[in-house]
Amino acid sequence: MSIAPGIPSPYLLTLDFSFPIETAGKRGYRLQVAHSLDQAARFDLADSAWTIHSGVRAALLNYLLASRTLESFRCEEKVREDQVNILEQIFSAGEISRQNVDLARIELSKTHAAIITAEGQVSETKAALAATVGLPVAALQSVDFSWPNIDTPPNAVSLSSREIQREAVLNRLDLRRSLAQYAAAEAALQLEIAKQYPDINIGPGYTYEEKHSFFTVGFSTTVPLFNRNQGPIAEAEARRKEAAAAFLERQAQVTAKSERAFAVYTAAQKELAEAESLRKLQETQLQIMQQTIRAGADNRLSLDNIEIQSWVLARAQLDALLRSQRALGELQDSVQRPLGPGEMFTVTPELPALIGPSKDVKR
Repeated sequence: MSIAPGIPSPYLLTLDFSFPIETAGKRGYRLQVAHSLDQAARFDLADSAWTIHSGVRAALLNYLLASRTLESFRCEEKVREDQVNILEQIFSAGEISRQNVDLARIELSKTHAAIITAEGQVSETKAALAATVGLPVAALQSVDFSWPNIDTPPNAVSLSSREIQREAVLNRLDLRRSLAQYAAAEAALQLEIAKQYPDINIGPGYTYEEKHSFFTVGFSTTVPLFNRNQGPIAEAEARRKEAAAAFLERQAQVTAKSERAFAVYTAAQKELAEAESLRKLQETQLQIMQQTIRAGADNRLSLDNIEIQSWVLARAQLDALLRSQRALGELQDSVQRPLGPGEMFTVTPELPALIGPSKDVKR
């Protein structure tokens, strides 16, 4: 609507109403551009949420396994102290040389040093966990952390390389964001093409001039007579090609990352299985030695040696578990969803992805 006062006459007044009518579906294309960009922003938010989830998982993993490694060293320390006491008694009886006792004390000192190092790692990983969740370290002092399935990552045999690639292509939030951006570029191109067809402005008017009134019907349009909007169309088409190229490049990167992550996880699972096998074999030997000692056929020193070796193998298994869980984390990052049992997340166009777990969604 427009109102024009009387110039130069104070008795001249013009009142016009204008109703724009868009043609060729321009309004729909603009809505599609806005909707696609809104989806891209939501996927970007969900991508940030997954990054936080992944960081917390890695920090918690490092803290829990560092704590278990420290406990392993402390248990080994007790066994080595018992070993030194036994050797001292045997040395006092004159059955061994002092060198044997000194060697045992050196190993005990090495274990003390390892405990100090492990304590530092526990403090460091706890501080990293606190920083990841945005809390001071003091807030975590009385918190007990639990990860029920930490010792049983999913078997690589239960995961298919083809399924992992499919999940990466369909579920990666950055890919879905790129696809939404391409949809926005496509709708913007269609809008520029539609602008070749002119819009129409119609509306009634009223004019008063010194006791005379006039009603008019206005009609106006802008006709692209010369270039038919070819310049903006070419720019929009170039932006669409750029969005398509970015999507295809990202898709290739995601596929390659998922293949590599699956290969690394498969190798880590084999290493973990081997470490678990050695640990079980050592436990069997330990049980046999305990039965032998109860029968009076052997001495406590032999049992200590086997127990020390058991704790060494236990730490080797923890190292293999750490590598396996880290590889699993990288594999989950490649598909951007948890792969553990009972952990399923859903992504919808209406809500940011990965808001919370959903037990009903199966992939």
